[in-house]
Amino acid sequence: MNTIATIPFYGFYESRHSNALEYTVQTEPDEGEVEIDFNSIDFKAAHQDYAKLYAEDFLATLHLKGEFESLDSPMFYNFETDTVFVTLDESEVPNLIQKALKNHDALNTIIKLSFTGYDGFIPFYSNDIEEWTDKLNNEPNDLDHNELGIVIQAAYYNDEDFDEIQNDFAEDYQCNSGGYLDFIKNS
Repeated sequence: MNTIATIPFYGFYESRHSNALEYTVQTEPDEGEVEIDFNSIDFKAAHQDYAKLYAEDFLATLHLKGEFESLDSPMFYNFETDTVFVTLDESEVPNLIQKALKNHDALNTIIKLSFTGYDGFIPFYSNDIEEWTDKLNNEPNDLDHNELGIVIQAAYYNDEDFDEIQNDFAEDYQCNSGGYLDFIKNS
């Protein structure tokens, strides 16, 4: 069974997450701390580590067994943003599907918002709730990472505020200095 899924994430382009990273780097060091040269930061590594910490926090918040899989960052942010992938324990998937199916209205809303075409956007997934319901009931092993991401959102739609999860994580990261020293390039 494919257990890789996407999780809700604003990305790093002009978002709460980029602000948290930049604030961490630009904050004046306390007495005894090393001042950081902005140009010495390996932002690719910083983004990777931030995404890993975020994924771990997200999974823990939802009490899901899994781990960070990867971060995909586009070359250009014109059409898409960063995507965080997690690997879920296979035992989680049937429960997530059942919760999503019980939240039928939420599933329908998320599908419509995510996969209804408009000028400049042609979806590659159906926005028909009946097709989704049929696939979730009859072909759960054929779900790809994006479909599992939708299932996660629908499963927790009434229980969790994904914006709040992201904002809380970014604030905690910022307040705890984010461990940014790990991202200094070795000169």
